[in-house]
Amino acid sequence: VFSRRRRDGVRYGTHQQQYSNFFADLYSGADVIAIMDSDSVLVTAQTPEEWFDDRGRPINIGVTQWSPRNPKGRWARATALAIGKPQHADFMVNFPIRIPRAVFPALRAHIERHHNATFDTVFYRITDCCEEGYSQFNIILN
Repeated sequence: VFSRRRRDGVRYGTHQQQYSNFFADLYSGADVIAIMDSDSVLVTAQTPEEWFDDRGRPINIGVTQWSPRNPKGRWARATALAIGKPQHADFMVNFPIRIPRAVFPALRAHIERHHNATFDTVFYRITDCCEEGYSQFNIILN
C-alpha cells in the first residue's frame, strides 16, 4: 500500500498512521471523530463550544494562504491528486481535527470512483507522488 521510496524523515510507520486515519469510521462509532496528529498538543480546554458551531457542525480551522513562497501549502499537489480538485485550505494548523463519521466512507468511495482504482492503489500513488509529501487531513477535509 505504501511507496518504497523513502523521503527525508518519512518511514513506513508514518504512512501506516496516515493510512489508518482514512478508516477511522471502522474503529469508532462516534458521530464525529476527532483525530490528533502525533506531534500536536492541546493548548486550550476541549469543550463542546470549541468543537461545534451553533448548528452542531464540527469546527475545523484551515488556512487558504500558507506563505508567499508556497501559497497553497506544501501538501496541495498530493491533495489535488487524491481528490481530483484543487486544495481549498490547509488544515494542518489546529487539532484535533473533527470529522463527521459519514465523511470517511464517502471520501474513500469518491477517491476510488475518481481514479477508477482501489483506495489502496490510489494511496500508493499519493505516497509516491510528491516530494513535499501529503496530509491525510487535507485530503479528508478538502
